[in-house]
Amino acid sequence: MITLYYYIYEFKTVINKKTKKQTTQKFPKITVCLLHDPETNITSRGFTVCSDIEIPCFISKKEGRKKARARAKEANGAKKDNYPVVQSNILNILDRINAPDFCYWYKSTYDCSLTSFESTLIKKAVGVKTNGI
Repeated sequence: MITLYYYIYEFKTVINKKTKKQTTQKFPKITVCLLHDPETNITSRGFTVCSDIEIPCFISKKEGRKKARARAKEANGAKKDNYPVVQSNILNILDRINAPDFCYWYKSTYDCSLTSFESTLIKKAVGVKTNGI
């Protein structure tokens, strides 16, 4: 089983209190975990969203990865999708950052349709693993 993580960021303009200068900073909003089985070619996806209440995001990247991986593992074990996305605050964040379509259905998906970016990640990871043997 291959485990991959990536982040979807939100870019915000922040004003430095001391210098009064504006800068654009990126904040991780969504942590995605892909669990890919090269033998069956099945991929499960789990993700977690950092809510606006948590800005700056108090949940660490480590905690986000842990939660996203647990959701992907659960989908893989149950062989079904779980945790429908229904909270309005999460849906507002997804709309605001132009999140991929998969974010609007379930936080945990079994045998998911991959985005082109995810397909590229998996191809690279499978190639590295195969070439390393």
